[in-house]
Amino acid sequence: MEILSTGEKIKRSRIYKGITLKELCGDKISISKMSCIENGKIKADEESLRYIAKKLQVDYSYLVRDVYDQIKYNVQEIKESTYSFEKLENIINYNLEYACKYGFNDLALKLTHILFELYMDNDKVENIQLLISKYYDLYQSTQRNEDIIIYYNDMATFFMKTAEYHEAISYFARIREIYENNYIEDRLSYIYACFYEGICYKNINIIEKAYECLKKVLEFVNIFSDKAKGDFYHEFAILNILLHKIEAERYLKKAFEYKKNDLKELAKFKGKNGEMYFQAQEVNKAMKEIKDAIEIYPREDKKGCGEFLIECIKTLYNNRQYEEAFKYTDEALDLAINIDEIKLIEKGYYFKGMIHQKKGEFIQAEMYMNLSTDFLFRFANSEERYKRYNEMAELYYNLGELKESVKYFTLAINIEKKL
Repeated sequence: MEILSTGEKIKRSRIYKGITLKELCGDKISISKMSCIENGKIKADEESLRYIAKKLQVDYSYLVRDVYDQIKYNVQEIKESTYSFEKLENIINYNLEYACKYGFNDLALKLTHILFELYMDNDKVENIQLLISKYYDLYQSTQRNEDIIIYYNDMATFFMKTAEYHEAISYFARIREIYENNYIEDRLSYIYACFYEGICYKNINIIEKAYECLKKVLEFVNIFSDKAKGDFYHEFAILNILLHKIEAERYLKKAFEYKKNDLKELAKFKGKNGEMYFQAQEVNKAMKEIKDAIEIYPREDKKGCGEFLIECIKTLYNNRQYEEAFKYTDEALDLAINIDEIKLIEKGYYFKGMIHQKKGEFIQAEMYMNLSTDFLFRFANSEERYKRYNEMAELYYNLGELKESVKYFTLAINIEKKL
Protein backbone atom coordinates (compact mmCIF):
# COMPACT_ATOMS: atom_id res chain seq x y z
CA MET A 1 0.00 0.00 0.00
CA GLU A 2 2.86 2.39 -0.77
CA ILE A 3 1.64 5.92 -1.37
CA LEU A 4 3.29 8.00 -4.10
CA SER A 5 2.23 11.22 -5.79
CA THR A 6 1.78 11.20 -9.56
CA GLY A 7 5.09 13.08 -9.92
CA GLU A 8 6.92 10.57 -7.73
CA LYS A 9 5.54 7.68 -9.81
CA ILE A 10 6.71 9.31 -13.02
CA LYS A 11 10.17 10.03 -11.64
CA ARG A 12 10.57 6.55 -10.17
CA SER A 13 9.46 4.83 -13.40
CA ARG A 14 11.67 7.09 -15.54
CA ILE A 15 14.79 6.44 -13.45
CA TYR A 16 14.05 2.71 -13.24
CA LYS A 17 13.87 2.53 -17.05
CA GLY A 18 17.01 4.68 -17.48
CA ILE A 19 15.22 7.46 -19.35
CA THR A 20 16.41 11.08 -19.04
CA LEU A 21 14.06 14.04 -18.59
CA LYS A 22 14.90 15.20 -22.10
CA GLU A 23 14.13 11.77 -23.58
CA LEU A 24 10.82 11.58 -21.72
CA CYS A 25 9.75 15.05 -22.79
CA GLY A 26 10.62 14.72 -26.47
CA ASP A 27 8.88 17.52 -28.34
CA LYS A 28 5.61 17.15 -26.38
CA ILE A 29 6.43 18.66 -22.97
CA SER A 30 9.03 21.19 -21.89
CA ILE A 31 11.75 19.97 -19.56
CA SER A 32 10.91 22.65 -16.98
CA LYS A 33 7.24 21.62 -16.96
CA MET A 34 8.15 17.93 -16.58
CA SER A 35 10.50 18.78 -13.73
CA CYS A 36 7.66 20.66 -11.97
CA ILE A 37 5.31 17.68 -12.50
CA GLU A 38 7.83 15.26 -11.03
CA ASN A 39 8.43 17.50 -8.02
CA GLY A 40 4.72 18.02 -7.39
CA LYS A 41 4.77 21.75 -8.12
CA ILE A 42 2.13 21.52 -10.83
CA LYS A 43 -0.51 18.97 -11.77
CA ALA A 44 -0.25 17.24 -15.13
CA ASP A 45 -3.20 17.53 -17.52
CA GLU A 46 -4.83 14.39 -18.95
CA GLU A 47 -3.16 14.69 -22.39
CA SER A 48 0.30 14.97 -20.84
CA LEU A 49 -0.33 12.05 -18.48
CA ARG A 50 -1.51 9.81 -21.32
CA TYR A 51 1.63 10.70 -23.29
CA ILE A 52 3.89 10.00 -20.27
CA ALA A 53 2.12 6.70 -19.54
CA LYS A 54 2.65 5.54 -23.11
CA LYS A 55 6.29 6.69 -23.15
CA LEU A 56 7.09 4.93 -19.82
CA GLN A 57 4.92 1.90 -20.65
CA VAL A 58 2.89 2.13 -17.42
CA ASP A 59 -0.87 2.09 -16.91
CA TYR A 60 -2.54 5.48 -17.21
CA SER A 61 -4.88 4.49 -14.33
CA TYR A 62 -1.80 3.94 -12.13
CA LEU A 63 -0.37 7.37 -12.89
CA VAL A 64 -3.62 9.31 -12.62
CA ARG A 65 -4.36 7.98 -9.13
CA ASP A 66 -2.73 10.65 -7.01
CA VAL A 67 -2.19 10.60 -3.23
CA TYR A 68 -5.84 11.37 -2.36
CA ASP A 69 -7.16 8.64 -4.65
CA GLN A 70 -4.59 6.14 -3.40
CA ILE A 71 -5.51 6.74 0.24
CA LYS A 72 -9.21 6.60 -0.63
CA TYR A 73 -8.63 3.28 -2.41
CA ASN A 74 -6.54 2.02 0.53
CA VAL A 75 -9.32 2.88 2.99
CA GLN A 76 -11.60 0.45 1.18
CA GLU A 77 -8.86 -2.18 1.07
CA ILE A 78 -8.29 -1.78 4.81
CA LYS A 79 -12.01 -2.26 5.54
CA GLU A 80 -12.01 -5.55 3.64
CA SER A 81 -8.64 -6.85 4.89
CA THR A 82 -8.04 -9.78 7.24
CA TYR A 83 -4.53 -8.81 8.38
CA SER A 84 -3.20 -9.37 11.89
CA PHE A 85 -3.70 -6.59 14.44
CA GLU A 86 -0.07 -5.41 14.20
CA LYS A 87 0.01 -5.30 10.39
CA LEU A 88 -3.36 -3.59 10.13
CA GLU A 89 -2.36 -1.00 12.74
CA ASN A 90 0.83 -0.20 10.77
CA ILE A 91 -1.05 0.12 7.46
CA ILE A 92 -3.70 2.41 8.95
CA ASN A 93 -1.09 4.63 10.63
CA TYR A 94 0.95 4.81 7.40
CA ASN A 95 -2.08 6.00 5.43
CA LEU A 96 -3.17 8.30 8.26
CA GLU A 97 0.25 9.98 8.29
CA TYR A 98 -0.03 10.77 4.57
CA ALA A 99 -3.64 11.92 4.86
CA CYS A 100 -2.64 14.38 7.61
CA LYS A 101 0.50 15.46 5.74
CA TYR A 102 -1.49 16.40 2.64
CA GLY A 103 -4.39 17.90 4.60
CA PHE A 104 -6.97 15.32 3.50
CA ASN A 105 -9.00 15.67 6.70
CA ASP A 106 -11.99 13.69 5.41
CA LEU A 107 -9.77 10.65 4.77
CA ALA A 108 -7.84 11.18 8.00
CA LEU A 109 -11.15 11.16 9.89
CA LYS A 110 -12.20 7.88 8.23
CA LEU A 111 -8.84 6.27 8.99
CA THR A 112 -8.92 7.44 12.62
CA HIS A 113 -12.39 5.93 13.02
CA ILE A 114 -11.12 2.62 11.60
CA LEU A 115 -8.10 2.71 13.93
CA PHE A 116 -10.37 3.54 16.87
CA GLU A 117 -12.58 0.54 16.10
CA LEU A 118 -9.51 -1.69 15.77
CA TYR A 119 -8.35 -0.66 19.23
CA MET A 120 -11.85 -1.11 20.67
CA ASP A 121 -12.17 -4.60 19.19
CA ASN A 122 -8.81 -5.55 20.71
CA ASP A 123 -9.31 -3.88 24.13
CA LYS A 124 -6.42 -1.46 23.59
CA VAL A 125 -7.66 1.19 26.04
CA GLU A 126 -4.28 2.95 26.37
CA ASN A 127 -3.97 3.25 22.58
CA ILE A 128 -7.44 4.78 22.41
CA GLN A 129 -6.58 7.33 25.09
CA LEU A 130 -3.55 8.40 23.07
CA LEU A 131 -5.67 8.65 19.89
CA ILE A 132 -8.55 10.69 21.36
CA SER A 133 -6.83 14.09 21.10
CA LYS A 134 -6.02 13.64 17.39
CA TYR A 135 -9.53 12.29 16.75
CA TYR A 136 -11.05 15.37 18.42
CA ASP A 137 -8.98 17.75 16.26
CA LEU A 138 -10.07 15.96 13.07
CA TYR A 139 -13.72 15.87 14.18
CA GLN A 140 -13.65 19.67 14.54
CA SER A 141 -12.67 19.99 10.87
CA THR A 142 -15.93 18.49 9.57
CA GLN A 143 -19.47 19.83 9.26
CA ARG A 144 -21.02 16.60 7.97
CA ASN A 145 -23.63 15.12 10.31
CA GLU A 146 -22.63 11.60 9.25
CA ASP A 147 -19.01 12.16 10.37
CA ILE A 148 -20.10 13.86 13.60
CA ILE A 149 -22.42 10.96 14.46
CA ILE A 150 -19.64 8.44 13.88
CA TYR A 151 -17.32 10.42 16.16
CA TYR A 152 -19.95 10.77 18.90
CA ASN A 153 -20.78 7.09 18.68
CA ASP A 154 -17.10 6.10 18.97
CA MET A 155 -16.66 8.30 22.05
CA ALA A 156 -19.89 7.04 23.64
CA THR A 157 -18.95 3.40 23.01
CA PHE A 158 -15.50 3.92 24.52
CA PHE A 159 -16.82 5.62 27.66
CA MET A 160 -19.46 2.94 28.04
CA LYS A 161 -16.75 0.27 27.79
CA THR A 162 -14.70 2.00 30.50
CA ALA A 163 -17.82 2.39 32.70
CA GLU A 164 -17.70 6.20 32.48
CA TYR A 165 -21.46 6.23 32.02
CA HIS A 166 -22.09 9.96 32.49
CA GLU A 167 -19.64 10.75 29.68
CA ALA A 168 -21.20 8.07 27.46
CA ILE A 169 -24.69 9.47 28.09
CA SER A 170 -23.62 12.96 26.97
CA TYR A 171 -22.44 11.59 23.60
CA PHE A 172 -25.46 9.34 23.03
CA ALA A 173 -27.69 12.34 23.82
CA ARG A 174 -25.86 14.43 21.18
CA ILE A 175 -26.51 11.74 18.58
CA ARG A 176 -30.22 11.81 19.45
CA GLU A 177 -30.29 15.61 19.15
CA ILE A 178 -28.77 15.53 15.66
CA TYR A 179 -31.44 13.07 14.48
CA GLU A 180 -34.26 14.90 16.24
CA ASN A 181 -33.21 18.30 14.83
CA ASN A 182 -32.36 17.15 11.29
CA TYR A 183 -34.00 14.89 8.76
CA ILE A 184 -31.67 11.91 8.41
CA GLU A 185 -33.11 8.94 6.56
CA ASP A 186 -30.99 6.22 8.17
CA ARG A 187 -32.33 5.96 11.75
CA LEU A 188 -30.25 2.99 12.94
CA SER A 189 -27.67 5.08 14.83
CA TYR A 190 -30.50 7.03 16.47
CA ILE A 191 -32.19 3.85 17.68
CA TYR A 192 -29.01 2.37 19.08
CA ALA A 193 -28.12 5.70 20.71
CA CYS A 194 -31.48 5.67 22.51
CA PHE A 195 -30.96 2.06 23.54
CA TYR A 196 -27.42 2.42 24.89
CA GLU A 197 -28.15 5.75 26.53
CA GLY A 198 -30.89 3.92 28.41
CA ILE A 199 -28.50 1.12 29.41
CA CYS A 200 -26.06 3.72 30.75
CA TYR A 201 -28.81 5.34 32.82
CA LYS A 202 -29.74 1.89 34.15
CA ASN A 203 -26.11 1.24 35.10
CA ILE A 204 -26.04 4.40 37.24
CA ASN A 205 -29.45 3.53 38.68
CA ILE A 206 -31.42 6.38 37.08
CA ILE A 207 -34.21 4.02 36.12
CA GLU A 208 -36.89 6.52 35.02
CA LYS A 209 -34.49 8.09 32.48
CA ALA A 210 -33.47 4.63 31.28
CA TYR A 211 -37.12 3.73 30.78
CA GLU A 212 -37.77 6.93 28.77
CA CYS A 213 -34.83 6.18 26.44
CA LEU A 214 -35.77 2.55 25.78
CA LYS A 215 -39.42 3.44 25.29
CA LYS A 216 -38.36 5.50 22.23
CA VAL A 217 -36.96 2.32 20.69
CA LEU A 218 -40.21 0.31 20.92
CA GLU A 219 -41.63 1.44 17.54
CA PHE A 220 -38.38 0.53 15.75
CA VAL A 221 -37.85 -2.97 17.18
CA ASN A 222 -38.65 -4.69 13.88
CA ILE A 223 -35.41 -3.49 12.31
CA PHE A 224 -33.37 -5.52 14.85
CA SER A 225 -32.12 -9.05 14.36
CA ASP A 226 -33.93 -11.73 16.37
CA LYS A 227 -31.13 -11.78 18.97
CA ALA A 228 -31.19 -7.99 19.29
CA LYS A 229 -34.99 -8.08 19.67
CA GLY A 230 -34.66 -10.55 22.53
CA ASP A 231 -31.99 -8.43 24.21
CA PHE A 232 -34.05 -5.25 23.85
CA TYR A 233 -37.26 -6.75 25.19
CA HIS A 234 -35.33 -8.21 28.11
CA GLU A 235 -33.70 -4.89 29.01
CA PHE A 236 -37.07 -3.11 28.71
CA ALA A 237 -38.72 -5.78 30.86
CA ILE A 238 -36.02 -5.29 33.52
CA LEU A 239 -36.79 -1.57 33.69
CA ASN A 240 -40.49 -2.37 34.02
CA ILE A 241 -39.67 -4.76 36.88
CA LEU A 242 -37.61 -2.13 38.69
CA LEU A 243 -40.38 0.46 38.23
CA HIS A 244 -43.05 -2.04 39.36
CA LYS A 245 -44.96 -1.66 36.09
CA ILE A 246 -47.55 -4.29 35.18
CA GLU A 247 -46.15 -4.45 31.61
CA ALA A 248 -43.06 -6.28 32.91
CA GLU A 249 -44.58 -9.74 32.41
CA ARG A 250 -45.64 -8.91 28.85
CA TYR A 251 -42.12 -7.88 27.82
CA LEU A 252 -40.56 -10.83 29.63
CA LYS A 253 -42.77 -13.12 27.52
CA LYS A 254 -41.66 -11.33 24.35
CA ALA A 255 -38.01 -11.71 25.34
CA PHE A 256 -38.60 -15.37 26.28
CA GLU A 257 -39.74 -16.13 22.71
CA TYR A 258 -36.30 -15.14 21.43
CA LYS A 259 -34.36 -16.86 24.23
CA LYS A 260 -36.21 -20.14 24.70
CA ASN A 261 -34.36 -22.20 22.07
CA ASP A 262 -30.89 -21.62 23.56
CA LEU A 263 -30.62 -23.16 27.03
CA LYS A 264 -27.57 -21.10 28.01
CA GLU A 265 -29.26 -17.86 26.94
CA LEU A 266 -32.46 -18.91 28.65
CA ALA A 267 -30.65 -19.70 31.92
CA LYS A 268 -28.83 -16.34 31.85
CA PHE A 269 -32.13 -14.64 31.03
CA LYS A 270 -33.81 -16.17 34.09
CA GLY A 271 -30.78 -15.55 36.29
CA LYS A 272 -30.86 -11.84 35.42
CA ASN A 273 -34.61 -11.76 36.05
CA GLY A 274 -34.00 -13.18 39.51
CA GLU A 275 -31.40 -10.52 40.27
CA MET A 276 -33.80 -7.76 39.17
CA TYR A 277 -36.75 -9.18 41.13
CA PHE A 278 -34.55 -9.10 44.24
CA GLN A 279 -33.86 -5.41 43.58
CA ALA A 280 -37.59 -4.83 43.22
CA GLN A 281 -38.17 -6.62 46.57
CA GLU A 282 -40.19 -9.40 44.89
CA VAL A 283 -38.38 -12.22 46.65
CA ASN A 284 -40.65 -15.14 45.69
CA LYS A 285 -40.40 -14.33 41.99
CA ALA A 286 -36.65 -13.85 42.34
CA MET A 287 -36.15 -17.22 44.00
CA LYS A 288 -38.22 -19.02 41.37
CA GLU A 289 -36.26 -17.46 38.50
CA ILE A 290 -32.88 -18.29 40.08
CA LYS A 291 -33.90 -21.91 40.78
CA ASP A 292 -35.21 -22.33 37.22
CA ALA A 293 -32.03 -20.79 35.81
CA ILE A 294 -29.74 -23.17 37.72
CA GLU A 295 -31.79 -26.18 36.67
CA ILE A 296 -31.77 -25.16 32.99
CA TYR A 297 -28.06 -24.41 32.45
CA PRO A 298 -26.45 -27.29 30.47
CA ARG A 299 -24.03 -29.23 32.68
CA GLU A 300 -21.90 -30.40 29.76
CA ASP A 301 -20.51 -26.86 29.52
CA LYS A 302 -18.48 -27.33 32.69
CA LYS A 303 -16.62 -24.01 32.75
CA GLY A 304 -19.66 -21.98 31.71
CA CYS A 305 -21.86 -23.80 34.19
CA GLY A 306 -19.35 -23.29 36.98
CA GLU A 307 -19.16 -19.56 36.28
CA PHE A 308 -22.96 -19.34 36.08
CA LEU A 309 -23.46 -21.20 39.36
CA ILE A 310 -21.04 -18.86 41.11
CA GLU A 311 -22.96 -15.83 39.76
CA CYS A 312 -26.25 -17.28 41.02
CA ILE A 313 -24.69 -18.09 44.41
CA LYS A 314 -23.41 -14.51 44.58
CA THR A 315 -26.88 -13.12 43.82
CA LEU A 316 -28.47 -15.32 46.49
CA TYR A 317 -25.75 -14.47 49.01
CA ASN A 318 -26.02 -10.71 48.39
CA ASN A 319 -29.75 -10.98 49.01
CA ARG A 320 -29.32 -12.92 52.27
CA GLN A 321 -30.65 -16.22 50.88
CA TYR A 322 -27.81 -18.11 52.58
CA GLU A 323 -29.38 -21.57 52.84
CA GLU A 324 -30.39 -21.57 49.18
CA ALA A 325 -26.97 -20.31 48.09
CA PHE A 326 -25.23 -23.00 50.12
CA LYS A 327 -27.13 -25.75 48.24
CA TYR A 328 -25.17 -25.01 45.07
CA THR A 329 -21.67 -24.43 46.44
CA ASP A 330 -20.66 -28.11 46.33
CA GLU A 331 -21.73 -28.51 42.69
CA ALA A 332 -19.90 -25.32 41.74
CA LEU A 333 -16.77 -26.50 43.55
CA ASP A 334 -16.90 -29.97 41.99
CA LEU A 335 -17.12 -28.46 38.50
CA ALA A 336 -14.28 -26.03 39.22
CA ILE A 337 -12.00 -28.74 40.65
CA ASN A 338 -12.86 -31.08 37.78
CA ILE A 339 -11.62 -28.56 35.19
CA ASP A 340 -8.87 -27.18 37.49
CA GLU A 341 -10.12 -23.58 37.20
CA ILE A 342 -8.46 -21.86 40.17
CA LYS A 343 -10.55 -18.67 40.10
CA LEU A 344 -13.75 -20.70 40.29
CA ILE A 345 -12.29 -22.96 42.98
CA GLU A 346 -11.42 -19.86 45.01
CA LYS A 347 -14.94 -18.46 44.65
CA GLY A 348 -16.50 -21.79 45.63
CA TYR A 349 -14.48 -21.98 48.84
CA TYR A 350 -15.07 -18.28 49.48
CA PHE A 351 -18.85 -18.50 49.42
CA LYS A 352 -18.83 -21.65 51.55
CA GLY A 353 -16.68 -19.80 54.09
CA MET A 354 -18.77 -16.63 54.03
CA ILE A 355 -22.06 -18.50 54.36
CA HIS A 356 -20.72 -20.48 57.33
CA GLN A 357 -19.87 -17.13 58.94
CA LYS A 358 -23.40 -15.84 58.38
CA LYS A 359 -24.68 -18.99 60.08
CA GLY A 360 -22.33 -18.42 63.03
CA GLU A 361 -20.28 -21.53 62.16
CA PHE A 362 -16.87 -19.89 62.49
CA ILE A 363 -14.72 -23.02 62.75
CA GLN A 364 -15.99 -24.31 59.38
CA ALA A 365 -15.74 -20.77 58.00
CA GLU A 366 -12.05 -20.58 58.97
CA MET A 367 -11.23 -23.76 57.05
CA TYR A 368 -12.93 -22.67 53.83
CA MET A 369 -11.71 -19.06 54.02
CA ASN A 370 -8.12 -20.26 54.40
CA LEU A 371 -8.53 -22.57 51.41
CA SER A 372 -10.04 -19.70 49.42
CA THR A 373 -7.24 -17.33 50.45
CA ASP A 374 -4.54 -19.80 49.38
CA PHE A 375 -6.04 -19.84 45.87
CA LEU A 376 -6.81 -16.11 45.77
CA PHE A 377 -3.23 -15.06 46.46
CA ARG A 378 -2.06 -16.91 43.34
CA PHE A 379 -3.63 -14.22 41.16
CA ALA A 380 -4.97 -11.42 43.40
CA ASN A 381 -4.17 -7.74 42.88
CA SER A 382 -3.61 -5.31 45.76
CA GLU A 383 -7.27 -4.35 46.10
CA GLU A 384 -8.34 -8.00 46.28
CA ARG A 385 -5.66 -8.73 48.90
CA TYR A 386 -6.76 -5.69 50.93
CA LYS A 387 -10.39 -6.84 50.92
CA ARG A 388 -9.44 -10.40 51.89
CA TYR A 389 -7.16 -9.33 54.75
CA ASN A 390 -10.06 -7.34 56.22
CA GLU A 391 -12.41 -10.32 55.85
CA MET A 392 -9.91 -12.63 57.54
CA ALA A 393 -9.37 -10.09 60.34
CA GLU A 394 -13.12 -9.96 60.98
CA LEU A 395 -13.39 -13.76 60.92
CA TYR A 396 -10.62 -14.18 63.53
CA TYR A 397 -12.17 -11.44 65.65
CA ASN A 398 -15.41 -13.44 65.68
CA LEU A 399 -13.41 -16.55 66.60
CA GLY A 400 -11.91 -14.66 69.55
CA GLU A 401 -8.39 -15.04 68.15
CA LEU A 402 -7.37 -11.40 68.57
CA LYS A 403 -3.71 -11.95 67.74
CA GLU A 404 -4.60 -13.36 64.29
CA SER A 405 -7.20 -10.63 63.81
CA VAL A 406 -4.66 -7.87 64.51
CA LYS A 407 -2.18 -9.55 62.15
CA TYR A 408 -4.63 -9.41 59.24
CA PHE A 409 -5.77 -5.87 60.05
CA THR A 410 -2.12 -4.80 60.03
CA LEU A 411 -1.56 -6.43 56.63
CA ALA A 412 -4.65 -4.63 55.31
CA ILE A 413 -3.44 -1.27 56.66
CA ASN A 414 -0.02 -1.75 55.00
CA ILE A 415 -1.70 -2.32 51.64
CA GLU A 416 -4.14 0.57 52.16
CA LYS A 417 -1.20 2.99 52.39
CA LYS A 418 -0.12 1.95 48.88
CA LEU A 419 -3.55 2.04 47.26
